[in-house]
Amino acid sequence: MRRPAFTLVEMLLVLGIVAASFWLVTPRAIRGYQVWEQQRFFKQLEQQWQAAAVHARVSQRASSVKVLFDSRQICFIWHSAHHMQRKDLAVPGSLTLVTPGKTGWKLQTDGYTTPGTIGFIDRQTGARYEVRIQMGGAYKFVQTTPGRLSDGQ
Repeated sequence: MRRPAFTLVEMLLVLGIVAASFWLVTPRAIRGYQVWEQQRFFKQLEQQWQAAAVHARVSQRASSVKVLFDSRQICFIWHSAHHMQRKDLAVPGSLTLVTPGKTGWKLQTDGYTTPGTIGFIDRQTGARYEVRIQMGGAYKFVQTTPGRLSDGQ
């Protein structure tokens, strides 16, 4: 008596279909995660910048922001009456940190700072992003053309 079972050809066919599905879907899923991670990073960067500016105004103590290339982080430092608070924001692996010129800003108690630019390049697509810091401590996010980043001056 014969038992119903899959033949070798049927098993190979099913495995081939599953492998092809993974091959087609995996790059899109990875890219989708990278895009989400970048969006989350830029939102956190904006929130931390605003928090540092507000803290400087409210506490009447300057805050500082530094770009740390060696550890791929952007560091926010707040000073209060008795201690210093530091918040590091890691740059996602899908972005290359490219900051022409200035790499540190001091947010004065009136919220003002010197202008500058923090630049990023998407490693997969080559898209370029800039966070432009303006005189009044304002923060502007722009996607630039595939050419060079601006000098932020």
